[in-house]
Amino acid sequence: MTMNVPATASAAETTPRDDYLQALALQACITCWPLYEMQRMRAATSARKAPGLGFAGTSPESTERWCNLFTCERELLTAGKSRVVMPNNDTLYVNAWLDLSAGPLVITLPDTGSRYYVLGLLDYYTNPFAHVGTRTTGNGAGSVLVCGPDWDGELPAEHRAAGRHLRSDTNWVWIIGRVLVDGPADVPAVNELQDRFRMQTLDDWRAGRDSPARRFDSRFAPRAPFSVERFVAMVNDALRACPPPARHAGLFAQFRALGIGADADAVVSPHASAALAHACTRAQQLLDSPEQQVFGMAGTGTSEGWRHPIRLGQSFGDDLLLRAFISRQSIGALETREAAYPRCETDAAGELLSGAHRYTIRFAPGQLPPV
Repeated sequence: MTMNVPATASAAETTPRDDYLQALALQACITCWPLYEMQRMRAATSARKAPGLGFAGTSPESTERWCNLFTCERELLTAGKSRVVMPNNDTLYVNAWLDLSAGPLVITLPDTGSRYYVLGLLDYYTNPFAHVGTRTTGNGAGSVLVCGPDWDGELPAEHRAAGRHLRSDTNWVWIIGRVLVDGPADVPAVNELQDRFRMQTLDDWRAGRDSPARRFDSRFAPRAPFSVERFVAMVNDALRACPPPARHAGLFAQFRALGIGADADAVVSPHASAALAHACTRAQQLLDSPEQQVFGMAGTGTSEGWRHPIRLGQSFGDDLLLRAFISRQSIGALETREAAYPRCETDAAGELLSGAHRYTIRFAPGQLPPV
């Protein structure tokens, strides 16, 4: 695909067509931003090395990775050691990227006793469409079947009950799991539980066989600097593997004029290329702004500097701005019933928090959070 960017025109030289392209380009950036972020996260957090299989690629610079296996954080997080946007130190993480294009995968769950855990499942548009664990399926041993949008095979009897058959709208799924840990002395027990999460193809599950991890090419270096060309390439790669929902097909059809969703040999007009370049800058400025500025909210904070978390469900639906905002600032967020993310950036005096100071959080009697 060829994108030709002309010199930027002055405001006086713009036409109604230019205005339309600018508006369309900003809509495209906001709509597609979650795909860009998921491409980056998949490349950054999918496994480079698998037990018994070694490295997926032939060099440290390779973009090849392993999918369809669990990888786990084995230690409590410390400053500077987390790859999680909003980490906590009360759980150990379980991570997996699932490719469902070849058929369903069965996730075997250990008995965790009275210990809280959750596996949050996100489709490639960042919708947290399913949650497995204490709140939903309980703590007992069992399994769930995860399938892509087009699978129509016969469900095993074990997976016909509510919550045991999880259908994703995309063939790529990100699992973000957490298992409760009660301090450093409890870490070995949680590590043993982490090792008991298991993933198999449906055929291998039926036959009682292990399933090997699958190699795939993530194609993009996760820390490469942003560019418009890279953004379009990453989004288009994602769209080929994970088409948008049918209700958004008309919207994405309009984006083809900008080179998004277009064929590789398509030629994009200079004015469309310029509009997209400008929109990428504006979109990042918007998505990096505080939520009250993005959404025009008032009264969402407290006098002590805390901000109430945005309430999320299992799908963003048609709220494309909220979806983009979360993908930019809090990617991997689960629905609010499972995890809430209150934020505080200033102290009770309104001063920005600083690592140079020590702070105390006080709760009134009987007001400790129900955790």
